[in-house]
Amino acid sequence: MNLIEDLYSGKKRDAIISLLDDSSIRKQILAQVGMELNKRGVVISPSNEQLMVLLSQASFANNGTECVYVAKIVRRFLMVDEPLPRVAEHQGYDLASRCLVSLGFFPKAIEKRWERYGAPKPEFYREVGKTTFHEIGRADVSENFEKWERFMQEMFV
Repeated sequence: MNLIEDLYSGKKRDAIISLLDDSSIRKQILAQVGMELNKRGVVISPSNEQLMVLLSQASFANNGTECVYVAKIVRRFLMVDEPLPRVAEHQGYDLASRCLVSLGFFPKAIEKRWERYGAPKPEFYREVGKTTFHEIGRADVSENFEKWERFMQEMFV
């Protein structure tokens, strides 16, 4: 709601807010708000609400729950000092999430670590992320891992 009030004013804002209760068009409204955010440029550190709206534009997502889950991952792992995965230090959900965020937001850093320092190839991180998400019961994210990766690159990088 705050995001809509920040983006729109007057009658347009009131009309959008009044339509939010209609679940049949809510997804179209979120898509429109997402396009408006894109048009204006994404802020360096998007709010949870902005992130959710932007990620809800992923037409490939199996459901809204998947978008919320990925938004939480992105928000959490973009806020840590070192979001890149380290196989010796990170495991399970932590490693899988860092793989997704790193491949989506920092693909050149992953490539550089592989080429210059002998870290695993990007494909390794992709497979670890996909396998781990599947094992922890998030088959939806696992199945769409590469799509989320490309989506983040296109939307944010």
